[in-house]
This record gives sequence, structure tokens and C-alpha cells, in this order.
Amino acid sequence: MSSEDSIDLGSHFIVGLSGTQLTDEERRLLGSVRPSGVIFFKHNIDQNAEDWYVKLQRLGQEAREATGRSKFFLSVDHEGGRVHRLRQPITHFPAAHRWGEHSADVARAMARELRGLGMNLFYGPALDTLLDPDNTVIGARALSSDPSEVERLGIPFIQAIEKEGLVACAKHFPGHGGTHADSHFELPTIDADKLTLLSREILPFRRAIESGIRMIMTAHILLPALDPALPATVSRAIVTDLLRGELGFSGVVTTDALEMRALQHLSAEQKAVLTLQGGTDLFLLAQPYGGTPLEQAERMVREIGKALSDERLSITENDASRARIAKLLSETQNYDGATAQELVGLCGGHSPLCESLEKSVA
Repeated sequence: MSSEDSIDLGSHFIVGLSGTQLTDEERRLLGSVRPSGVIFFKHNIDQNAEDWYVKLQRLGQEAREATGRSKFFLSVDHEGGRVHRLRQPITHFPAAHRWGEHSADVARAMARELRGLGMNLFYGPALDTLLDPDNTVIGARALSSDPSEVERLGIPFIQAIEKEGLVACAKHFPGHGGTHADSHFELPTIDADKLTLLSREILPFRRAIESGIRMIMTAHILLPALDPALPATVSRAIVTDLLRGELGFSGVVTTDALEMRALQHLSAEQKAVLTLQGGTDLFLLAQPYGGTPLEQAERMVREIGKALSDERLSITENDASRARIAKLLSETQNYDGATAQELVGLCGGHSPLCESLEKSVA
């Protein structure tokens, strides 16, 4: 590899940050790793400051500047319901199972508010179909227990997010709604044949691909009918052969958070190599165990470089993967964020919609 290629291996990463301000070490590592973006959590929000949004906007801007990247992903999980990180005046919408015919309206409202904070990447919608009523990891996050309804409500959501200038990321492929176990704590398994999976879990994702979705997130789940050995996130049979080959997805594939315990049997270095061998492009390092996200990213970049040198990884495939990331970044807008008055104005008109959804029948 050239030195330029080696440096750009950090483009495979989106990382979490430790607090409301960059530490000196984070600033150094952002400059050396050069991730493609950051993901924000509640601990990045100053809970005691009225101008918390100004500090958050500044944190994102400083992270981008530290990498030296002209384009940069600023992202957050913002599904409503229990998945809500942000303080007022940002609207706290109910979970997706209450959106119904208003899914596009919710998407527009969410996107405008997030754009006001400077965000440009939205991890949603969840296109998981709630097939197991005892499923807790998805539960009310699902649009429906009917895959056709998930498709019908999810596609307008995606289109509205994209029309407002953010990148939508459909999750969690091939579908996490039919599991009883929670991948945050263990590796779930779905014992269904391929035809059943295609007509059920995978159907909404197929329709999203046909509608032009640009990013898809994998699930840390085992599907023996598709790959008896490897979870979807690190499975070439699922990501390359099925998602890219059979379903025709040409966009960016990202992992779910790699510290989730479904993958605890793999080291950071193993995750780095297996994930890229499988065909996934972006690593999401949110709050890893055994080191900060950026420290783990640095270790993983070194391992990727070694694997390219000793041909465990294909240079041609890695070039194609980084090209997909670069293309999406080039299409993504950087937003400065709104002033206090502008932000209140963006958020103020959404209360009636939110209240109407809260009263709806689940």
C-alpha cells in the first residue's frame, strides 16, 4: 500500500467521544486515525448548560477539524421512545410503533431538528419486523409486526429523511425482530429457512434498496440458513453474497456498535479483519470495553494494514469499500447548526404531532 492508502484506513470508522469536550488524547487520535465521523450519546450533552446545543455543535466541528476531513459524519441514534439522547427543545417523539400513517411527518420533523444541531447522518429507520412478541431489543422500535407494513411505512420515512438533507441508515439487516435474545448481551439466532427470511425479515430491506437507500446497518445475529458459523455483521455469505449480490445493494454497509456482547468472543483485531472480509464498510465504535473508541480504532487500523500487507484482506476490495465511503461522504452536507432562536423555531411546531401520536392506539 502507499502511505496515502494506509492513512486513509481510518475512513472505515465512526467513533464515540468521551464527553462534552475533546480531550488532548482524542484530538491527537482524531488526527492520526482520521475516522469518517462521530456518533453522539447522552454523555456528550452538557446536562447543566442552557446552551448545550452550542457546545454539541462545537464538539462536532472540532472533531471534524481535528481529522482534517472536509466532509464528516455527525450522527446520533434518534428513534423516539426509549432511544432518545437529546434535551429540550428537541422533540421527544414516541416510539415507531405509534407513527402509523405519520411516519414521513415524524421523519421530516426529526431531520429538521437534527440538522439544526449540525447532524447529517440518521441511524434509522429500524426496518425490523416485530415477529416475536417477547422481543425486547426491538419491541416498540418496530414500525409493525407485518413486514409489508414495515415496508409501507418505512420507505416514506427514509425518503423524508433524505429529502431534508440527511443520510438515512436502515437497520438492522437482515432483521432483528424475530429474535428472543438481545444482541446487546448475547448472540441471538433465527432458525428460519432462506425463503422464509426473504419473504419476512428481509422484505422491507429489499424494498428500501429498490427505493435507493444509501446506508444499511447490520445486526449481530446468527442465521444458520444463510451462514451457520458467522454472525451477519462478519458474514460474507450475508453481506457480500446476499445483500450486495442477490439484493443489489451498492451503498455503504455499517456495523451496529461493535462492543455489543453478541461479538464478545472476538477481539478488536479479529472484528476488524472479519468485518472487512465479510464486505461491511464502516465500523461503529460507540463505547467499547477495554479502551476508548479511538484507541480501539487505532489498534484496528494497524491490524487492517497488516492484513492488507499479508493478503488476508484484498487490496482491491478494500479500495472499493473506501470508495463507497468516500462517495457517500462527498454527497453529504456539513451543517453549521442553528442559533438558539432558530432551534426553538424548528422544534416548536412539532408538539401537536407528538401529542397526537402519544394518544394513538399502538
